[in-house]
Amino acid sequence: MKNILLTGLVLLFLLPAFSQDKKTLTASRISEAPVIDGALEDSCWVNADFATDFTQYDPVNGANSAYHTRVRVVYDDHALYIAADMQDAFPDSILRELGLRDNDNLNSDYFWVTISPFNDGQNESMFMVSAGGVETDARLQDDFDDSSWDAVWKVKTAITQTGWVAEMMIPFSALRFPKTLGNAWGINFWRRVRRSRETSNWNQCDKAIGSNALQSGLLEGIVNVKPPLRLSFAPYFSAYTEHYPYNIPGMDNLSTYFNGGMDLKYGINESFTLDMTLIPDFGQVQSDEKVLNLSPYETKFTEKRSFFTEGTELFTRADLFYSRRIGSTPRDYYTAYQNLSEGESIHSADRENKLLNALKISGRTGKKTGLGLFNAVTSPSEAVITDSLSKTRDVVIQPLTNYNILVADQSFGRNSYLSLINTNLWYQDGKNLENVTGTEFRVSNKSNRYSISGHGAVSQCWSQGNDVEIGHKYQLNAGKTSGKFQAFLSNYSLSDTYDQNGIGYLSRNNVFQNSFNLIYNIYNPFWKLLYIVNSVSLNHTNLYAPREFSEFSVNAHTNFTFKNYLTFDFSGYAIPSESFDYYEPRKDGFFYRKSPEYYFGGWISSDYRKTIAIDAGWDYISQQTDDNQNYFGWRISPRLRVSNRMLLTYRFRKEESLHEKGFVTNTGDVIFGRRNVTRYTNTIEARYIFNIKLAATLRVRHYWSVAVYDDYFILDPNGYLLDCDYQGAHDLNYNSFNIDMGMVWRFAPGSELSFVWKNVIDRYTDQTRLDFLSNFEDTWSSQQLNTLSLKVVYYLDAMRFRRRQIENSN
Repeated sequence: MKNILLTGLVLLFLLPAFSQDKKTLTASRISEAPVIDGALEDSCWVNADFATDFTQYDPVNGANSAYHTRVRVVYDDHALYIAADMQDAFPDSILRELGLRDNDNLNSDYFWVTISPFNDGQNESMFMVSAGGVETDARLQDDFDDSSWDAVWKVKTAITQTGWVAEMMIPFSALRFPKTLGNAWGINFWRRVRRSRETSNWNQCDKAIGSNALQSGLLEGIVNVKPPLRLSFAPYFSAYTEHYPYNIPGMDNLSTYFNGGMDLKYGINESFTLDMTLIPDFGQVQSDEKVLNLSPYETKFTEKRSFFTEGTELFTRADLFYSRRIGSTPRDYYTAYQNLSEGESIHSADRENKLLNALKISGRTGKKTGLGLFNAVTSPSEAVITDSLSKTRDVVIQPLTNYNILVADQSFGRNSYLSLINTNLWYQDGKNLENVTGTEFRVSNKSNRYSISGHGAVSQCWSQGNDVEIGHKYQLNAGKTSGKFQAFLSNYSLSDTYDQNGIGYLSRNNVFQNSFNLIYNIYNPFWKLLYIVNSVSLNHTNLYAPREFSEFSVNAHTNFTFKNYLTFDFSGYAIPSESFDYYEPRKDGFFYRKSPEYYFGGWISSDYRKTIAIDAGWDYISQQTDDNQNYFGWRISPRLRVSNRMLLTYRFRKEESLHEKGFVTNTGDVIFGRRNVTRYTNTIEARYIFNIKLAATLRVRHYWSVAVYDDYFILDPNGYLLDCDYQGAHDLNYNSFNIDMGMVWRFAPGSELSFVWKNVIDRYTDQTRLDFLSNFEDTWSSQQLNTLSLKVVYYLDAMRFRRRQIENSN
């Protein structure tokens, strides 16, 4: 690996640099701001410099756009103003489906701008609007978007006789820019014509280079702008009514409660921003997609709370932060059940830690140095235990807890960086403390075609007292990482004592893996295809300690789209020899021998421009065993666009694992079972958009999984399964049912009123012989939690009040 990295460094410095003549646009300073009405009739637009001559990004990368576009930029002391005139010979055919904010995949034409005040080729802000007026904004880092970031800005669109127009006002308070102005900003303008599937941009972006931010044009002329006061408040008030049939004396089935708190944003200086949430309320966030997990690995849930998804790009370095740890199940929740004395039971217990407050400070200096601080505090969680005499006692199942992250990131060159990050978990009782320090880096040559990248971390975990366990991880990658043909080597190592699960997520440690990856992509149309991407990888995996062989696999993947926009995706892998699973036994020193395994799967997606579109897919896994162990799953998802306002989507998935063998229990002996597992998932989604400010949504999901055992075995120390007379009962029937229905009214910029109904059923039984309808009836008749909530958020901008005071004084 050392020789590989040295060779890579030589290549970085010897290979020729990539050179691109960047287009330049000059922004004009104006004395009177235009009216943002989509008319483009204000005098400031008449003599303003304009960007034109767009080139295609899709379908023919680098070809001239088939549509004429002109974009003008002006500014004053408070904001940047953008006017885009997008000509179209058939304005009646411009698609303009309506949708929720931050939906960039509507059946609609789009215009957007990406802005990088520091022009570092890595960090951008994106402001996008559809032809129907639906806003989307995002923070981009290395072309990965954080669409949960919501800025307060204005935009209006209009269909004209010659096409459509978009008029934007982007306050400087929504941007971070250096105090000393005069240097050019990075900027690019983009247009998507949905009916022809053409995406074009002003400054050409070559797909083979791999970084769009690196290929932005330049915006000059912005001078004498003082960074504005960036201070805003978003107080909220919410009311909840909740019903659950406890049917316990002294406990009401119906409860009502109220919450209040506030989000605050403050621009510490021109580059750094403080985001704080005080007593937040996440009760209206979409329900988690729970599953029956029989594996040794923790289920990882998607983060949907806006505070933990917005502006967190710095905190993702070295993959150390899993925000769902904050406000999750209390540390000792299950231990409380296990430690009950005879005659005791849990009367009530906090299922989630309550978040008291959280803050983020982040930004980037004019010298491309990024700094970030994250801190969150959760209050103590308790369980109430009753005994046979109805006496109660309180048990703390998680004390006051502090989560802390510090990060520093230095960008250099055109697409290179070095980061340092530290995460720290502290419990008030001094138990289970964790400290992890890591780094992440990328060094690219000037063409961005060759790079060396990687990350690493050292963990320190204190379980009791001063006893500390230290572990480490690292990953190194080197090779050609852009262009049609790519090839790179990777080495990934996790020590057997490494642990980042206090604040991060780690499914398993004790891994040592080497990989070789080949990629070949064709970006422009040929034959009947628009593009095709292909990859092959070889992976050799061992334990870290002892360095025992675990698995060798070959993986392949291809994805291509026909010119009629029918997309296919195929993937497969082969584990051609016997492999060794050291995790499924869940006992140190044991492993399970697995027969050769083969997988083939794929999916197909039709053209979403059509009124009716269908996605479908399948997965098949075969293991070379005497009892024909295999897995087969299939899925289908039709979608119906009833109108530009209404969309209906249905998703069905069925999975069957036959003769699957896995861990059951540890009785001193490790007991495995042979089981048949069947899973059904049905999801219905609907949305109706009354207008761009008022929308209603519905999501119904039913997940059903049944595991039926027909034989049990003892796992011997050599990894073989031996017959035994174990007679345990472990059949499972699990149902998860959720309804999320809501209506949101965005009555002012940054302000909204939302009403949500949530229904939750979470049920385990041992009744495994039910058919689908009988199981659904049984699930629907079980205990369920129903919640109605009303929440109002009002956005207050200190700068707006200051301007009003100045105007009134004059």
